[in-house]
Amino acid sequence: MKAPLYGAGPQWMIFEPLFGVESGIVSSRDVEPLVPLADIENKVEVDGQWVQFNLAAPYEPFLQILAGPWSSIIDKEWAIANGDWDGTQASYEALNDPDAGGSPLQSIANGTGSFILERWEPGIEISLLRNDNYWQTPANFERLIIKVVNEWTTSKP
Repeated sequence: MKAPLYGAGPQWMIFEPLFGVESGIVSSRDVEPLVPLADIENKVEVDGQWVQFNLAAPYEPFLQILAGPWSSIIDKEWAIANGDWDGTQASYEALNDPDAGGSPLQSIANGTGSFILERWEPGIEISLLRNDNYWQTPANFERLIIKVVNEWTTSKP
């Protein structure tokens, strides 16, 4: 699997592509982590832009796990500074099995996407602004507002 190259994006996107994957594999809704932390270091190799996963046997849902939001690539320094897992054995148990919405990163955002989080009112709306520094062509519109509408008749114009 080739890690994406983001033009003038931050170096963490190239040199630390596995932080989000490791965090997702270690974090679990169960009492025990999905994979012992020591095993991850033995089964994952990073070489420049390439990431190789060395599985002991075929595992059908593996690509689905990688495609989920829990495997997102995030800025490790930013995540640690905001209270998330620092990648060590000593701290992962304290952050394992969080309550729903209990992640330190639940209500903040950091990234290099085509939009920047402007405002989030849970259950009401999310407002996103165009990221003019996006590594590809910026979005065609300046703002995107996603409103939560629970009643169909309310959503009719």
